[in-house]
Amino acid sequence: MRKSRHRQAGSDRGQTWPGGSGLVDYVATVAEDKPGSPGEKPPPWKVWVGVITLAVLAVAVVVVAQRTSSEVVSPTTQPTPRQVSTTQVDDAVADAVPDTTMPVLDPGAGVVADVEAALAAWAVFAGSGDPEVLAETFVIDGPQHVQLVDEVGALGDATAGSYQFDLVDPVVPEPTNGVTEVRSGVRFIQPSGDAFTYDWNIEMRWDETDQRWRLWTVSTVQ
Repeated sequence: MRKSRHRQAGSDRGQTWPGGSGLVDYVATVAEDKPGSPGEKPPPWKVWVGVITLAVLAVAVVVVAQRTSSEVVSPTTQPTPRQVSTTQVDDAVADAVPDTTMPVLDPGAGVVADVEAALAAWAVFAGSGDPEVLAETFVIDGPQHVQLVDEVGALGDATAGSYQFDLVDPVVPEPTNGVTEVRSGVRFIQPSGDAFTYDWNIEMRWDETDQRWRLWTVSTVQ
């Protein structure tokens, strides 16, 4: 066994290494060709891996750039305008623009109230004989006003006292050209407490200046 090992070792000494050089030259050659050394040429598969990697990175850069560009210009990414109701717009305009228009009154409104005011003035006149109390609720120089003023001298002290007129179920038709005729029962109460009920047509006329109805005349319902 020892002889065989010696022979093998001896045979190695005279062996020629690849490339026709000795052991030292072979080792040096192997060291220069080791992977990662400066002079190494990468194998073809590594070259293809590098090319593919660069191509993938280039495609990724292009995709990211396009997505960024689309997000900037796409309408879907723009801030949504705040929805404002028409009511809010109208209120804002109304607050900004002062209202210089005059209120339009409905001539049919307040007819009954104005009739009651005229009859109340008539009751005061019946107890006092003072025509001035009729000035606010009667048409001055209208038929009923003229008639009452003519009766002042005939009233005398016998009429002194408290009188009262009450409307009973008044009916107010649609006014026409500032004129309406209220049909109603009228209960007339004297200072003695005696009461009489009449059916009257009470014609009222619209006073544009004072924006109210005034009593024009009274007639008995036939």
